[in-house]
Amino acid sequence: MESNSKNEIVKSETDLLLEQYAPLLKNLIRYSSAVNAKDISFYKSIEPSIKDKAEFINRQLVDIMNELLMSSTTISNDLNSEDWRFENDSELENNQIMSNILDSLLEKVEINIDNHYKQRKYEKVYQNKNNKLQINSNQIEDGYTYLDPNENTNLTSTNIVPKGNANMIKPQSKFLKSVNNFETSPFKPIIEFKPNAIKSLQDSLKLIEPTDEIPLHYENPYSYEIMNSEYPEWILKSVPENERYESIPWVGSPEAIWIDTPEKLSDLLIELNKCKVIAIDLEHHDYRTYHGLTSLMQITTDTKIDYLIDPLSPELRENLTSLNEIFTNPNIIKVLHGAFMDVIWLQRDLGLYLVSLFDTFHAAKQLSLGKYSLAFLLEEYVKFRTSKKWQLADWRIRPLSNEMRDYAKADTHFLIEIFYKMHEDLLKIPNALQKALYSSRKVANRRFEYPTYRPKNLSMSSNNDVVTTTGGVPLNEEITQHITLNYDKDLPWTNLIYSNGIPLERRPLLEVLFKWRDNEARKNDESARYIMSDFILVSLVNSFEIGHEEAVDINSVMNVINKNSKFGGSYHVRKCIKELTETIKDALVELKGVDLNKLQALNNHLITDIENEETRPSLSLSGISIEDVYSSVKDVSKLQQQFTLFNNFYNKSINLNKPIHIETINDKNENGIFAIEYGKKGKVSVIENKSIKKRIDEIVEFFGEDMSKNVEFEIDAEEIGEEENDEEENIETGINNKEVAPKNEEIITLRKKRSDRINPNTHKRKADAITEAEDLSVDFNKSILEKEPEDRRRSKKPMKKPSFDPYSREVLDEMNIPQLKKKKMVDRSRNIVFKQSKR
Repeated sequence: MESNSKNEIVKSETDLLLEQYAPLLKNLIRYSSAVNAKDISFYKSIEPSIKDKAEFINRQLVDIMNELLMSSTTISNDLNSEDWRFENDSELENNQIMSNILDSLLEKVEINIDNHYKQRKYEKVYQNKNNKLQINSNQIEDGYTYLDPNENTNLTSTNIVPKGNANMIKPQSKFLKSVNNFETSPFKPIIEFKPNAIKSLQDSLKLIEPTDEIPLHYENPYSYEIMNSEYPEWILKSVPENERYESIPWVGSPEAIWIDTPEKLSDLLIELNKCKVIAIDLEHHDYRTYHGLTSLMQITTDTKIDYLIDPLSPELRENLTSLNEIFTNPNIIKVLHGAFMDVIWLQRDLGLYLVSLFDTFHAAKQLSLGKYSLAFLLEEYVKFRTSKKWQLADWRIRPLSNEMRDYAKADTHFLIEIFYKMHEDLLKIPNALQKALYSSRKVANRRFEYPTYRPKNLSMSSNNDVVTTTGGVPLNEEITQHITLNYDKDLPWTNLIYSNGIPLERRPLLEVLFKWRDNEARKNDESARYIMSDFILVSLVNSFEIGHEEAVDINSVMNVINKNSKFGGSYHVRKCIKELTETIKDALVELKGVDLNKLQALNNHLITDIENEETRPSLSLSGISIEDVYSSVKDVSKLQQQFTLFNNFYNKSINLNKPIHIETINDKNENGIFAIEYGKKGKVSVIENKSIKKRIDEIVEFFGEDMSKNVEFEIDAEEIGEEENDEEENIETGINNKEVAPKNEEIITLRKKRSDRINPNTHKRKADAITEAEDLSVDFNKSILEKEPEDRRRSKKPMKKPSFDPYSREVLDEMNIPQLKKKKMVDRSRNIVFKQSKR
């Protein structure tokens, strides 16, 4: 009752304020409109006193607007009052600022309205359940412990996920070493000493000479130790039950110890040296920095103490390399989950490396658990359910809230217990533990590299141990100073081109804007998507055409940004709108000289897996002889050997006791089973190797014949298609199938196709005209190698000859020929029986 009365009081006060100020605001708008309708400039020019008075009022209005602007920017993270200021006698710029401010504020209103309705949606649920449930702890009746108990009751949490705003001072600006994102050399490990070394630091930090695939680089300085140090002996055996680790129950567990000074770090090193196992996790931020920023480190020890280490502390950051004393000690197991990026962040930002890593992700893979996330392992092994909402929190914020500290602590609090339980499960499967440990070694051996020095074909298996944490533009002169035109898969903007279907003529503009965005991100130490989202970049590319630079101005560019700002960040591009506009305009002028024919030619020679890795290249007929086309089938021994490899592998899947040997089909494997065919009504037939060999021999013999002759080749009934086409053409050529083929046998005659049609769907022409190699190559490639399904062939209609119709009444009358009886087409509804070839 009291809350209702308070709401009524607040409401009445609001109504009074509106009633008081609404008429004043209404009159102000009316007077402003009336004054604006007059030609003020004219009166100012003829009367100095009016001019002075108008300019004085104008300055007052500008000051008032700037105060309002300062007030409005405090409620939005996307606006900064220092970057937006109204100025006297700048009508165009002031209108643009007003438009931007209103867009951002209205977007903020829309978001808040959505949140309001979501809150009201669960309000009744909360009130109803609050009468039945009292949540006094994190323990819920379903047997699970919850980090956020509201997630189990479908109630909205009162905790708001904090995010940094545009006015937040970036932590990297306080670091003792300033950030420089314009790399002039490969990434050099930032360690100055190497504890637990087998290979000396001097030998580990030598520059490796470049190869065709891998540029100049430094190796992972602990690569030798990671791959060769032995794990402690106890990990290969079962741990007695009385020595296995049990976590402290979550409810009532002590808070994590905060480490942010060198003195506290020294105390931590003493504790870590006492451990056999430690658990590690990281929180990372990559939105307001170019390469990314390790923002928090969590460590839990087997002495059951949780620690939170602050790598953003300027005085602590430079001392964190001393943790290598523990992290590279092979006798201390380091447990992480999904460490494939953690090892990169550790070495890139802090100079830390991991020896004797145990990755629970790879352990879960060996155990075939089906799900491999940390959240699943927590539920499966310790009955704990974490919260997902803090994954999107800004971990640069200081101080961290209690809720954020709890979430961070939960990532490692139970990880050691999970390790011991998974360790026992792995020992029950032969070699599973060894495989998990080897996979963990390979993860720890990964190394970070700058985009400029990234290896070619980075996705290939030989180079997948190298990671670049940004899709930055390589700072090579041939790339930064020129339009490349050749869009291969190693260029960072290629994926953006093909994923958005950018037309050929617009691709150079996308390349220019991509490079501009990358340069801005490097200069300001921001992520590329903070500078300008992919959606806005692609929208700008699609909005302007080469040769129409006159259509580009601040208003047109801003209209595109405003229209698409809700799909990504736009604060920075609004801030530097003039520079961006000039960049687009200059690019459109410069790109007038781009030879699109050359671009088309280069594009035609791209490897098709850039756009679709599963796309097969089509056969080009220009300059290809018949010997080139059939070179792969002329070498019979090679063909048989390749076929036998697959044949033996296939037989192994049927008979597991049969060993695999590389044999020719002529050997003892000749009578083996190649495949089992299941027909209708449960009929089963066996395809033997000798029948497959016979088919191959017939194909090879077929291509060894004189191509000027008619060649007959027997095939299965199900391979026969378009019978109606054959019959129609037999009328034209005078050939009757019944006269050529013996009873109950089908003979397929290869005929010359029209030279201007290479599509496999075109109908067959005359049987005695196979003289050109191109037609034959296409017929073979399309009709045999890429045979179409039966249902598609049946759906095709025969092509009719447009120039001459022998059945037309006009033609018959002119030639004095009686009416011909047109032969009926084959009725597909009837059953047609073909003789199958003997297998």
